[in-house]
Amino acid sequence: MKINIKKYLGLAALAASAVAVFWNQPVYRKYTIDSDGALCGLKVVFISDLHNSDYGEDSSKLLSMIDNVSPDLIFFGGDIADEKSSEAPVVRLLEQLQGVYPMYYISGNHEYWMDNTDEIHQIFSDHGVRVLLNEIVNIETIYGDITLMGLNDPDSILSMSDKKATEKFLEETYDSDLMTDYKILLAHRPEHIHSYMNYDFDLILSGHAHGGQVRIPGILNGLYSPNQGFFPKYAGGYYRMADKTDFIVSRGLSYRKILPRIMNPPELVVLEFE
Repeated sequence: MKINIKKYLGLAALAASAVAVFWNQPVYRKYTIDSDGALCGLKVVFISDLHNSDYGEDSSKLLSMIDNVSPDLIFFGGDIADEKSSEAPVVRLLEQLQGVYPMYYISGNHEYWMDNTDEIHQIFSDHGVRVLLNEIVNIETIYGDITLMGLNDPDSILSMSDKKATEKFLEETYDSDLMTDYKILLAHRPEHIHSYMNYDFDLILSGHAHGGQVRIPGILNGLYSPNQGFFPKYAGGYYRMADKTDFIVSRGLSYRKILPRIMNPPELVVLEFE
């Protein structure tokens, strides 16, 4: 029987392309941050928009990825839990991370859409995570000192528009007297970047946009994201702002079969400072 090699190679290429397009397992997204030597050698893992997703038994795959990085700090950027499914995978992940890495967390909009927001915050706190609700904390590392400011999601105040709530939180929380040489802002929503830039931060970390759900690398960075609509400017990736602030938007770690990510795999963000 004659074997049509070209046919089978074509089918294999088609299958490989389909896997690449619809890949739904987490990948590393690494960024090198120029801190002018202030934090040279520091490694940070940034986890955002997990939405209770479970990767492996007891989150073993995600945990292995984190351990392979061996970060000095872990930042959680909100929407780690949500109202649509059980937070059990989040609890299992935190149980494995507790006592191993210093961790800091802000809420996203979905935690404020839950009926048990305070309980979710307490779960993080009980597992050794510093919960930042419009707070500033100074972190000492062997590489240098960091000021980390964690901003509440504006949905924590439903009586105000998102932008007005964000501006209120910034004004009430920012305190120049508490700032060290290197200043980081954790703020869930990237669409308010120009409000964040009214304050003196070296690095701003956001999530929320889910990478625009559909991407065509090099052509389309994102099709649609919450609160930015179609063709979002800040769907995900690295942005060097006009004042030289580093702005990174995580494409998040969530995956749901009913809303597949296209050429937009879930990502674990790794920041390496030099």
